[in-house]
Amino acid sequence: LDNPPLRSADHLLLYNEATGMLDITYAAAWQLGRLLSVSDPRISQQIAQWKTSHAREAALAEQNLAFSHIPFTDAAFVHQQNTALEEKLNTYFTDLHLFKGVPFHYLVPHAHYLPDESMRFFYVDPLWMDCLLDGAFSIGRVTQYDEEREKNAENHLLKKIQEERPVLTGILLRSDLVSGWPSLMVEAFKEGDNNPLNALRFDRLGPNVLMVIFGGSIDTLTLHLPPGVAPFWI
Repeated sequence: LDNPPLRSADHLLLYNEATGMLDITYAAAWQLGRLLSVSDPRISQQIAQWKTSHAREAALAEQNLAFSHIPFTDAAFVHQQNTALEEKLNTYFTDLHLFKGVPFHYLVPHAHYLPDESMRFFYVDPLWMDCLLDGAFSIGRVTQYDEEREKNAENHLLKKIQEERPVLTGILLRSDLVSGWPSLMVEAFKEGDNNPLNALRFDRLGPNVLMVIFGGSIDTLTLHLPPGVAPFWI
């Protein structure tokens, strides 16, 4: 399996010798990320703008190295840290890292996997997430030179997100509890630690479907109402 960044999803196809078929798990994640970025013209333009600025800075550095006796200058680069463009893209990729914007049927492909009055626990495969993010960032990555430049870039946009992210686990709850008690609270704990895990995403995906993603591994989960809230109404 090749490591991102990649130019196409075909590099992520795996041959399963036991079944004689191709495993498209990671290739599908990469392609999904690319489709999500392409479907949003604003995001695709911002990614292209970031990469153009990054390539211009790299070319300027090469010129200054090869022709040190000629001063080459350029305007400020919009891809640098603490710029408005970088902040927008960081927000987009951080949200995507938490499945924001990912269609629900990619998370639950069939209703049988999440029937009424059920809860499902999940663990996020970090390699699957790497492929999703790389696919989303693949806009403008056409040639092998583009691919190599991104692999060698010290200020790669995704590096910060990938290096700082914790283990992600979560729950999907489909129940009348979600619609009947809007103030329902969900807390997760790690064994031996009384402090709850940080809930990175807490969203109602439908009238009776709740998704919660935690930073860390879930050992104990509690569902309760806030203190002082009546458990039912007459």
